Amino acid sequence: MLLILASLAIPSAYGKSVIQEFDVAVEFAHWVATHGKMYDTPEELANRLEVYRANHELVEAHNSNPNVSYTLELNQFADRTWEEFRADHLGALQNCSATHRRLHLGPGPVLLPLKRSLRGPGPKIPSESKIPSESKRLLHGPGPYISSGRVDAMPASVDWRQKGVVTPVKNQGHCGSCWTFSTTGCLESHHAIKTGKLVSLSEQNLIDCAQAFGNMGCNGGLPSQAFEFVRYNGGLDTEAAYPYEGKDDTCRFSNASVGATVKSQVNITFQDEDELLKAVATAGPVSIAFQVASDFRFYKQGVYDSTVCKSGQKDVNHAVLAVGFDTDEDGKDYWIVKNSWGASWGVDGYFNIVRGKNMCGLADCASYPIV
Repeated sequence: MLLILASLAIPSAYGKSVIQEFDVAVEFAHWVATHGKMYDTPEELANRLEVYRANHELVEAHNSNPNVSYTLELNQFADRTWEEFRADHLGALQNCSATHRRLHLGPGPVLLPLKRSLRGPGPKIPSESKIPSESKRLLHGPGPYISSGRVDAMPASVDWRQKGVVTPVKNQGHCGSCWTFSTTGCLESHHAIKTGKLVSLSEQNLIDCAQAFGNMGCNGGLPSQAFEFVRYNGGLDTEAAYPYEGKDDTCRFSNASVGATVKSQVNITFQDEDELLKAVATAGPVSIAFQVASDFRFYKQGVYDSTVCKSGQKDVNHAVLAVGFDTDEDGKDYWIVKNSWGASWGVDGYFNIVRGKNMCGLADCASYPIV
């Protein structure tokens, strides 16, 4: 505590009074203790206090605005700059056009060869001619679950957690592997809906083995490409058999440890939230991707409705899982979404995001598996 307060002697760039700076330093000291943070040097401690101050101002400015529909808090990310957080927790920007069609389509080969020295032998990739025509249809279109039914005929709210088919919130750590958690979460739910058995599946299996399908391990990927990998791979191992490491490693998939398989997948029409609504209402949770803006990392509660995030098909940087939808007391429609930043983030690891305006591109890359 004394070391933190002593760091106030370093000039602040924010022009605050000594009393205000002292108050923030006291808050930071409590935050450090609560989150068990350790810093190697007094200089690093002072630097993290300045970062905390900047984030404190961002949160306070937002929460003092009476016109916003969500609140922020100084959570576990409060001592990280936006650039650091983006490097640690978000993958590279993804091109959602990969979700609109199979990776094999178009001129020339798209799938990249595996680096056997790191990835292992990998799955056998079939040629386009060997893929059944019915599976091609499902990979391109909305599929049998959502081929009919009006949006106005959908229920007012759905929450698949209440049906016992959603696993607990997980934590991706310092690895841009959100796409694997979105994939496993979705497959876990659809497997449970079909079999009645809720099995936790391996994100590490995807990190290590799915590069040949356009994914990049801890540097990002897309659930649609991951579902395709699982299908050709003959399944995905359980979490218990292939535990999470949060880093790129050698592929160690075992047929004996498969926890779920994929027959085909459904890719939601680009930016079609009506179709996405039908899928979540009638088929089950759906993997979605969107662009995380700077303030989102501090989300606490409410309906996230951003004015700064982008919604283009090449702008998404985070994959999550839509598990339901509802409307708040002010009549604002929203999606219920499972994140992968731990259960202490947001609302027990979940967030609500406004529905009906393709917020942050959430309907650009939506897909789910047929099991």
